[in-house]
Amino acid sequence: MLRSAEKVIGCKLPSMQDLYTSRTLRRAGCITAGPCHPGHSLFDSLPSGRRLRCIRTRTSRHKNSFFPSFHRLMNNNPRTAHSSRLAESSCVAAMIEAVAMSGSPVKSQQVGEAELTVGERKQELREQYRSRPLVFLERYHTHLQPEHLPAFVHVCADPRAQHYSGVVQSRASGCINRTRVRNQRYAALRALQKEGRYFSEEQMRMREPLLYEQYIGQYLTDEEVRAQEGPGGATAGLAHLLLNSYQERLIQNRLQEEQEREDAAQEEEEEDDDEEGEDDRKEWEPTAEEKVLLREEFISQMHQRFLDGKDEDFNYSEVDNNPDYDNLDLVNRDAEDKYFDEEEDDVEEEEEMTS
Repeated sequence: MLRSAEKVIGCKLPSMQDLYTSRTLRRAGCITAGPCHPGHSLFDSLPSGRRLRCIRTRTSRHKNSFFPSFHRLMNNNPRTAHSSRLAESSCVAAMIEAVAMSGSPVKSQQVGEAELTVGERKQELREQYRSRPLVFLERYHTHLQPEHLPAFVHVCADPRAQHYSGVVQSRASGCINRTRVRNQRYAALRALQKEGRYFSEEQMRMREPLLYEQYIGQYLTDEEVRAQEGPGGATAGLAHLLLNSYQERLIQNRLQEEQEREDAAQEEEEEDDDEEGEDDRKEWEPTAEEKVLLREEFISQMHQRFLDGKDEDFNYSEVDNNPDYDNLDLVNRDAEDKYFDEEEDDVEEEEEMTS
C-alpha cells in the first residue's frame, strides 16, 4: 500500500512502524504532560528509571491496547524511552515559553527581592501547570493562543476550562477578522489608487477640505489655484462652470464649518500659546521641497483614514469580507510588474541618451 502511494505522489513515505511510533509518542506526551489525565499514573518508571512498569494483561485485546503497547515500545527501545521522558510536550513547552516571555507576574515577591530569571519563571510556571492546570488557565489565559489549548485537553470537561478556552479562541478569531478586514481594505486602496479618481487631489479635497487647506491649500500660489480650477470662460461649457461653482460652494461651506469647530476646540486651550503658534504658521512659508513633503503627508493621512474606516461617504460593506479582495498577492504582483516595467523604460531612455 505504501509503495502504491509513493508511486502516486512521487515521493518517499515513512514506514508504518515509524508512523505508529511517532503517533504513539505524541499521544503519550499529551498524557504525561497532564497530571490530571486518568492515564497519567500508568506511566510509572521502575526504580532504575530506565524502564516503565509494565501492565499485567490477561487477554490479547488488552495486550494490544494503547498503554501496554506503549510500555513495550519504550522498554524495547531504551533510547526512545529516555528521550521521551526527558522531552516535554511541545505544546506545553510553547505555552510555558509564551507566558514566561509575556512579563506577567508568576510569583509574589517581597520589595527589594531580585527578579526571577527566565529559567526560574519557566520552572515556576511548569510547577503551577502540573499541580493546578485549571488555575493556570484562569490566571494566564490572556497570554495564550489557540495552539496552546491542547495542553488542557485532560481537563476539557470542566466548565472553567471550556469558558477560558472559548475566550482564547474568540480573541484570536477577532484578531484574525480585524487583520483580514484591514488587508481587504488595503487591497481596495491599491485598486482605487490604480483607478486614480477616488484618491485624486480634487476628490480628497472634497472629502477633507480642512485637512487639505492646512497641508496644501494655504500654500498654493495664484497660478496654482487658477490651474486647479481648470479651464474657464468660453472654453468651458455652462454646465461645467455651474457644476464647478456648486462643488466649490459646498467645499467652502464645509471648510468653514470644520474651521469653526476647530477654533471652538482651540479656545479651551491656552489662548496665548495658540495665538503665538498661529502667528508662526502664518509667517512661515515652505520651500518647494517642504511643499512636496506636506503633500505626501496629506496623501498618507488620507490613506490611513480610508484604512481606519473614517471615510463617511464610502460604502465599506462592499470591501469588508469581500473575497475579491482576499488575494493580496495579485495586487502586489501587479504593482511589482508596473515598477519593473517603469524601470526598464528608464533604462532604455538612458541607453538612448548615451548612444
